[in-house]
Amino acid sequence: MTEIKLSARKKKLIQRFHIELKQNGMIKQKPDILESFGVKSTRDLSEEELQHAVDNLTGEADKWRKRLIAAIFGWCRSINYQADIDKVKAIACRASGYDNFNKIPVSRLRDLYYGWIKKSRTRVGVAEFKEQVLNHLEACN
Repeated sequence: MTEIKLSARKKKLIQRFHIELKQNGMIKQKPDILESFGVKSTRDLSEEELQHAVDNLTGEADKWRKRLIAAIFGWCRSINYQADIDKVKAIACRASGYDNFNKIPVSRLRDLYYGWIKKSRTRVGVAEFKEQVLNHLEACN
């Protein structure tokens, strides 16, 4: 079996593909992704196919970053905290344990997003319950 020489760009794309799979928590889906291209190995993909796969995986991360930012902004509004994008990203970094917002893996972004959504819903539920209890107590007096 002869070794096929890969271009430097293709090597970088293969490396980036594997990094994105890991960051997105999709390592187990790799065979399915490759099968959708009709190949069994990343080496069998063309540079264009690799670029397309990497772009799709990167888009997934951007989608979850935007969702997390929106969830944190919503939570900040619910507690009457004035936040800008830098503060929101700092909150996300602190919650995730990462120093750079763009380095947070998709699996962690997803967990944080659902955590913030739950936190916001809980806060709204508690506020409504508190209001109902106060109204009931006022009615009793």
